[in-house]
Amino acid sequence: APPTPHPPGATPAPTNMNWREEILESKKHTHDKHQENTHQRNRLNSAMSEKSVTESSTSQPGILILPQSSVSHLQKDQGRGGSVETQKTLFDHHNPSKPIIVQTSPSKVDMRMERSIKESSSRGGTGYEVGDAARAARHRALLQEVDRADAVLQTHTLRGPLALAEHWNDVIDTRKSLQNALQRLLMSDLKYCQADNIEHHFWKILYYNFIEILRKSFTQVSPEDKPKIVKLINVIIEEGNTFFESLVQMLERTYKFNTDDYINDNHALPPKGLGYVGLALISVQKLYVFLGDLARYKEQVNETSNYAKSKFWYTKAQQINPKNGRPYNQLAILAIYARRKLDAVYYYMRSLMSSNPFHSARESLLSLFDENRKKYEAAERKRRATLETTNNTNGEAGSSGAPGQSLRRE
Repeated sequence: APPTPHPPGATPAPTNMNWREEILESKKHTHDKHQENTHQRNRLNSAMSEKSVTESSTSQPGILILPQSSVSHLQKDQGRGGSVETQKTLFDHHNPSKPIIVQTSPSKVDMRMERSIKESSSRGGTGYEVGDAARAARHRALLQEVDRADAVLQTHTLRGPLALAEHWNDVIDTRKSLQNALQRLLMSDLKYCQADNIEHHFWKILYYNFIEILRKSFTQVSPEDKPKIVKLINVIIEEGNTFFESLVQMLERTYKFNTDDYINDNHALPPKGLGYVGLALISVQKLYVFLGDLARYKEQVNETSNYAKSKFWYTKAQQINPKNGRPYNQLAILAIYARRKLDAVYYYMRSLMSSNPFHSARESLLSLFDENRKKYEAAERKRRATLETTNNTNGEAGSSGAPGQSLRRE
């Protein structure tokens, strides 16, 4: 019979082999082929691992790039979103093409992060900063008007204190527009006001800058012109008292709450979950501090020392939310005026230990300690000088008395 043709690539068996030898030979070929495939697969995995490490090192240090299949698999798992357990994919450097999948239960932090990412993506943003930027963009026209009004007020202040006092009516309309702008922002977007500290910004534009410039001019004007400056400062202070008190009432009406219900004298924190009422209370606390500052400026300008009204406002501000350190700092200032240094140290410490500390209190506290240290060192030097003088006097008296005693013995 003609010989049977061999399939392509097959190795023909020798003609002198029996059937047992043929079986052993075929097993040997199969084992060699399997070993060769294993070596090839290992070389391929090693090449892929080196490639992934090289790409990660050239793009960003410390980042391991997962294969595209694992990334798409991870995105698919994240897209479900309703399962109790989630899958995390870890990179396996021994086998880059097959990542390690770990089943984990999402923590509360992860759930909040996922929810915030979904909310920001639905708004077209990527985080908190984008939300603030979106709010600022929403009030862009109003904020541009505020900047223009601020520039106008700064131009008037450059004319000098006397010119400002004589032409104060020229700035009344501009200041009124700024007051209306603050009211609109507080009544429409409390979150943006708290994020950018809008109340403090308007406080400086409308009141603080004017009062400081006029107070510093006392040494520059003549004694005949000083009453005009004092009168203007009192006008600004009274206007501020009326404006801020009315602003507190507007916040209470708009957000339907009563501030007195949240004022406590036992240093208890306000309840959680107040929402917009909580944000409005933060604004009220700032306004109370402004009212206390105005009362303090009035006493200083009129050269009186009755700071009871100022302390009243600072204490109310502190009672709204003891976690804020600024009211404690203001109370420390009043304690310094009253020369109650120990009370000042206490208030400065409370200001720094608050959850929202007032960092400037640290310099004030160090200055107070340094002042006490200098007084102690001066008193110690004086005590030592007195002690040395006494010792010297006693020594001279003893040496002068010795000859007399010898004469009496003789």
